[in-house]
Amino acid sequence: MKNVLFATAALAAGSLTMPTVASAQSVSAGNADITLGGYARFGVGYDEDRAEETIIISRFRLNINAAVETDNGIRFAATVRGESNENADGTAGSLAFGGARFQVSSGGFRLRVGNISGVFDDGSTIRPFADTGLEGTIGMVSSFGFPGPAFGVGSDNNGILANYEIGDFKVAASYVADNQNVDGVEDMQIGVGYAFGNYNVGAVYGNSDDGVNDDDYWLLSFDGSVGDFGFNAVVGENDINSDDTAYGFRVDYDISSSTNIQFVYNGGGVADLPGNDDGVAIGFTHQLGAGARIQGFIGQDNSGSTRADLGVRFNF
Repeated sequence: MKNVLFATAALAAGSLTMPTVASAQSVSAGNADITLGGYARFGVGYDEDRAEETIIISRFRLNINAAVETDNGIRFAATVRGESNENADGTAGSLAFGGARFQVSSGGFRLRVGNISGVFDDGSTIRPFADTGLEGTIGMVSSFGFPGPAFGVGSDNNGILANYEIGDFKVAASYVADNQNVDGVEDMQIGVGYAFGNYNVGAVYGNSDDGVNDDDYWLLSFDGSVGDFGFNAVVGENDINSDDTAYGFRVDYDISSSTNIQFVYNGGGVADLPGNDDGVAIGFTHQLGAGARIQGFIGQDNSGSTRADLGVRFNF
């Protein structure tokens, strides 16, 4: 428990350095632009239900993007991601690469194929992943569950994702056939989003069919900002995990130009299953400049376990 108290006390620590933003580095190779970018994080994580309650946590993520643009403005691109995380037992993980994602875009239209994200994970129409802490283990949608494909090292899908944007309106659709991933799950998603002023609203509907269970899910999101306050809210149902309606929200406040505090809550859905509980967390982010920041949180996950982390993240 003293580890949790230590992490809590450290939430208030930090300097008052003004933030700056780090950018990805680009080089040219023939007719293509090769861009390298990503982020790294490291620190200490606590979970009272883990065999080793306190471990060193880390992630190194590298995105490699190659792109060319034709004379008439059509852009072709391909991206691969390499990532290294700590293992569940606290030992250091090895760097691994996932499948490639390919893209063609022109104007407000974008088409991606290969190792895609579904509409839910893509984030173009809804913004469900507002959480807190270095690892983001407790978020608004924790009690909702995470359906569908996601671009990354551990993803084995080979699907298609289309986005179209006109003014403040966005629409997206994704599909992965049952023979295009190891789990044999057919997944389709469609979403819409609209931005007005400092606010965004969005909705996603999806269906997942593994040949035994044919499950529907949907999610509505609303986010925005008022002065130094920001907010995100979601509500939805996911038959894959629970028939109960799930909900969650996050509020954050800029204490200064470099320091922000966040509060996250989620309930319903899997939180209402026997033995589970609502998730709640409070955390902070303090910008150090040059794309680096200190992050930390303390909270309770849906299993009722106390969790906390504290560390540094920097973009490159």
